[in-house]
Amino acid sequence: MKCIIKTLRWFLALLISQSLYAQEFTTRVYTGDINGISSTLKLEPGSLHNDETENRFYGIILGSDGSTYILLGDLNESSQLIGSAWDKFTAQEFKFLIEFNDYGLNFNFGLNDSYGTTINFYQEGFEAQKQLFNKVGLDSQLIGVWRRTESFSDPISGFSYVIEETLSLFGDGTLLFRSKSAGGNGGVTGTTPGQQLNGYWKTENKALFTSDLPTGPWVNNGNYLVDPNNMMLKQSGGNKLWNRIQ
Repeated sequence: MKCIIKTLRWFLALLISQSLYAQEFTTRVYTGDINGISSTLKLEPGSLHNDETENRFYGIILGSDGSTYILLGDLNESSQLIGSAWDKFTAQEFKFLIEFNDYGLNFNFGLNDSYGTTINFYQEGFEAQKQLFNKVGLDSQLIGVWRRTESFSDPISGFSYVIEETLSLFGDGTLLFRSKSAGGNGGVTGTTPGQQLNGYWKTENKALFTSDLPTGPWVNNGNYLVDPNNMMLKQSGGNKLWNRIQ
């Protein structure tokens, strides 16, 4: 009888361990582009490192140019991963916030908690999904973060200003637009935080459309020409050149 009980206990323990193992978060691998450099992001739970701290994760970013970043973060109640990363070669530290989504994750980072830069990383095999975007109205060539600047100077009055705009086009069809400006006249200068807008984007017949709502109304921002580093929008008021920063 004792032998049967021991056998049942062992069998039950085996079933439980197999169930837990099947649910375990092992290694997740994502790919992205950092300033034109193809990069791979790997994330692992602390349990793989004998770390019993709840919600602790480790990671590494490997660039095709040899760059390496070490990540350490914790999962919060909103399922966001927040922590610090270090450049392996310079030991420079920066903060990061990872937001998971259906196609991969958004890697937000900066020197402080305000972050400021976002990189889209996709799950392995996402290239097939990128091709799908072209069919459903998202040109994958436009996915990334774009920036443009516009300046004006009046030699008579001495007044000048510069406007910087950043347009993030994400693979899920959402977008983030930011702008800021600075100007002055003589010894008087000033800056404005500008605006930040969230919305949606799509492409039709090589034209870029944006909207506040996923169902429209859609605004035609002009036909575009795009290469790996630049995007030109042809508009009635003049062409606008955007440079890829991610």
